[in-house]
Amino acid sequence: MKLLLVGLPGSGGTTVGTLLGQRLGCPFLDDDALVQRAGSAQHALTLLTAMPGDLVAVVPDEIMDDVAARARLKGSDAHVVWLRCTVPVLARRLNPRWGQEAATKLRKLVAERGDAYQQLADQVVDTDAHPAGAVANTIIAALPG
Repeated sequence: MKLLLVGLPGSGGTTVGTLLGQRLGCPFLDDDALVQRAGSAQHALTLLTAMPGDLVAVVPDEIMDDVAARARLKGSDAHVVWLRCTVPVLARRLNPRWGQEAATKLRKLVAERGDAYQQLADQVVDTDAHPAGAVANTIIAALPG
């Protein structure tokens, strides 16, 4: 099974994805490394949807801004999980990297991508107050088959 994670920066994709890969015994592909290897978010999506076997991956953020790419993702056989997190929590997590503008940037991203996350998601898991291990367990418990 392909298990693909989507969500705003800071929502836990890399941390939760790493745990899911370990617990499910399959490879984990981080979005940044995947885009770097593939050369672009579009090529990364092609690799994700075409790769045989089980995997866990974080979908590159750029895919969320492209209607055609989202349609390809929605039409794939992947189980897509939206790691949903509130702006105040994300801003705290990202403040060291994004500075005082974190909340403003995140509110803009929520406005731009929130509907797209909802439409793509086979499962929505709130990550605000839950440790990564609990989030991973919730996802695993809801996997089909």
